[in-house]
Amino acid sequence: KTLPMIEAANRNGQRVRVDVYPYHAGSAGMAQLVPPWAHEGGSGALLGRLKDPVQRRRIARDMVRGTDNWPNFFKIEWDDIQIAAVGNRANRKWVGKRVADVARARKCDGVQACIDLLIEGNGRVRMINFIIDEREMQRVLQHPLSMIGSDGRAVSADTARGMPHPRYYGCFPRVLGRYCRQLKLFPLETAIHKMTEMPARQLALSDRGTLKVGQAADVVVFNFQTIIDKATFQAPHQYPEGIDAVLVNGQPVVLDGGHTETHPGRILRPQRS
Repeated sequence: KTLPMIEAANRNGQRVRVDVYPYHAGSAGMAQLVPPWAHEGGSGALLGRLKDPVQRRRIARDMVRGTDNWPNFFKIEWDDIQIAAVGNRANRKWVGKRVADVARARKCDGVQACIDLLIEGNGRVRMINFIIDEREMQRVLQHPLSMIGSDGRAVSADTARGMPHPRYYGCFPRVLGRYCRQLKLFPLETAIHKMTEMPARQLALSDRGTLKVGQAADVVVFNFQTIIDKATFQAPHQYPEGIDAVLVNGQPVVLDGGHTETHPGRILRPQRS
């Protein structure tokens, strides 16, 4: 339903795009499984409600049924929700396991296991939710109005904790290696455009996204025959293969497979005319 809406908006003169990434799972804080009303007042108030027996029963009911203004799009299939990080040492054994595993071990249902994990981790629990259809994801990847983003942030293999989404390490190499080279969803120039110029234009970053005089020299040097992601959902802290160098603002930050310890990045702001 979404793609026809985006197409119609563009026919009406609106510049609307969609972003997508090459995985069949998303990631978020596990507290997103709790209905919005329980979050009112902040994280402390949320934990208080989770610990209150009466409020807990109401939360558990809404997590299963949804509410009028919150359908709970994760749909609570506990075998499809993997624990990525926890907020307490005692529960680190559950990182990489499914919420259903916790429920079976504790002899409770998935809702109660989820609530207990949130209480025990002071709300600082992250999950990976396997809710994306691979065929639909590929269809969106190929659409001319889709651009590619990682939905990620900076993580470090040297100080690795938890089991985060592999997108942090592998998003763009996965597009090039798996979906462009192996599956041939689109030609190389289309893949590069979707990851560079297209998002730069959409975000009004006028000095980014292309290689030409006057533009910021953000450059990735890679071998198209070998580039591939290595990070997985069970072993996410792995760098990709096939990248020779990375330059940010003209300065090398990756050379010969290692970081140069330089930090030339800066905050980017839209430059709208």
